[in-house]
Amino acid sequence: MAIDNLIKNIHQSKTPYHCIKLVSEILDKKGFVKLYEKDGWKIKQDGNYYIIRADSSLIAFSLNGAAEAFNIAAPHTDSSCLKIKGNPDMTAGGLHKLNCEVYGSPIMSSWQDRKLKIAGRAFYKDKKGFSAKLIESDYNVVIPNISLHLNREVNNAYKFNPQKDLLPVTGMGKGDIKDLIGEAISYDLFVVVDELGYTFGRGNELFVAPRIDDLTGVFAALEGFITNSKGQAGVVNVLALFDNEEIGSLTRQGAASTFLFDMLTRIILSQGGSQEDFRRALASSFLMSLDNAHGTHPNHPDLSDPTTNTNLGDGIAIKHHANYHYTTDAISAAYVKDLFNTAGVKHQDSYVKSDLRAGGTLGSINSGRVSIMAADIGLAQLAMHSAMEMANVNDYQECIKAMSVFYKNFKIQ
Repeated sequence: MAIDNLIKNIHQSKTPYHCIKLVSEILDKKGFVKLYEKDGWKIKQDGNYYIIRADSSLIAFSLNGAAEAFNIAAPHTDSSCLKIKGNPDMTAGGLHKLNCEVYGSPIMSSWQDRKLKIAGRAFYKDKKGFSAKLIESDYNVVIPNISLHLNREVNNAYKFNPQKDLLPVTGMGKGDIKDLIGEAISYDLFVVVDELGYTFGRGNELFVAPRIDDLTGVFAALEGFITNSKGQAGVVNVLALFDNEEIGSLTRQGAASTFLFDMLTRIILSQGGSQEDFRRALASSFLMSLDNAHGTHPNHPDLSDPTTNTNLGDGIAIKHHANYHYTTDAISAAYVKDLFNTAGVKHQDSYVKSDLRAGGTLGSINSGRVSIMAADIGLAQLAMHSAMEMANVNDYQECIKAMSVFYKNFKIQ
């Protein structure tokens, strides 16, 4: 089942580096050719290719003739978690712990008393230069809560101090991060959830897992892409996986970088096209920004829009916002709804309650770098930014279907 594969893939993708490694291995098996930004490109008009930037972002593309337009799906690979600082080793009460800082905006209370691991990448110097190695601890760590007897306000809007409340215990006595990374020169290490996702409910119609935001988007888009890599003639199908969405995308591998613009430009130029051809192709292109929406909470329905609820099980959420925190407008919504209606993809409109702040997505950020028609879509989910999040099994199936018909049948007329 698709949900079983998703849960397995999420468990393997503990960091964006692990996610991109897994995605690249899947693409390799499907015959995609890895390109490098520093090299000259010689691409075929029926070729399948991918590029990785900074080990944590990836753009794959598949050509079907001379490039005249791009169909792009863009999820993100990162999730809110804890990042380990340099010189992190600390000891108190006979226990070793690690000094961390918050990455993104996690629900802090959900990270305590959970099964966690250390994962990321480390860099080493050898005769050829620097080499990177993926890191994953073979042991678990835990962030212990404070006893209710010692913290009487824990159930009364307790204010978390990340410097005190979110430091993971790795074991008894003194410790040394070098036990995990050896003689690494530098590292990007994170404390991540190590719990395996699961389905639940009377019909196993719901599932809980870490990193649902936004690895559901990553793997739904990947499946749709690899099964329908050749779309309409002249349309280049593009899968763009970006890191650092949770912290604003302002990195060289984030959606606010030139990564997508650079790659789309090079596709046109490497086929002998001109800047004029590139601009014309953008005018016929479409971006699906794929990130999840806030589902109606059964215990707090008052936090949802009073006339347009976003319900788990009601299909793909098409996200709208008056100030364009989501990039959907009337024309892009019309294209998406027509595509989904024709293909029988279950979908719903999604609005944030007017007295609450909407979160931003990759759509509006990318539109400022590559100005093409775009829409924001995603699964309805609960507990967004919790250590364990919840969504609907059938909605994930609909997301795969949506991405499949987008890559196979979509073309701006």
